[in-house]
Amino acid sequence: MAKVTDMDEDKFHEMLEAEKDLLKPNRVYMVLELNEDMGDNFSMFCLDTTTNREDGEANVCQILGKGLTELISKETEHVMDIGIASIRDENEEIEKSQKVVSLDSYRNNSEEEEKDNVTLTFSFEDKDDGGSNKD
Repeated sequence: MAKVTDMDEDKFHEMLEAEKDLLKPNRVYMVLELNEDMGDNFSMFCLDTTTNREDGEANVCQILGKGLTELISKETEHVMDIGIASIRDENEEIEKSQKVVSLDSYRNNSEEEEKDNVTLTFSFEDKDDGGSNKD
């Protein structure tokens, strides 16, 4: 059973300092940190680098971030049950197609692998035939 607890203000500022250098503009981040010393307890906070709409109201990312934070805080067990069922379903599908299943198979790393691929294109001038192949 996971338990949501209030975070000490000093610890929050320490975590914020460590995280903020990695933040990109115009995003809302939900940070979940496992507290291994306390079993299934975790820390959660939301960081916002967006701006409000022109009329001063919250933007869609701010609204969803707030809603997800409230949902996790108030319905932790329900969210955990959904997550467990989803991971179990994904692992069952993998087990049907593979004999060996990675323990972290619920993570989808294919997008990260694709981002790591870089294609370099070179063009050369052919001086042997006296011409140039510049485009």
